[in-house]
Amino acid sequence: MGAPVKADEWKIDAVVGGSQKCLGALPGMSLVTFNDRFADEINKRKRSELGVRGEDAQTAANFVPSNYLDLT
Repeated sequence: MGAPVKADEWKIDAVVGGSQKCLGALPGMSLVTFNDRFADEINKRKRSELGVRGEDAQTAANFVPSNYLDLT
């Protein structure tokens, strides 16, 4: 059984939910919603694949160690 998620009303910046149990969808599919404030934050994060990034990339405060589930 699903439950309503009132992200705007509850002032939640980002929500990720699974669809498998409630909707009977395929495993691994996710529902995602986020607001402009969250988008501004994730757009500050940078990622370059190995072989392309500079030597100082991992020391940067905004370095993303993996692009797995990276919304940018």
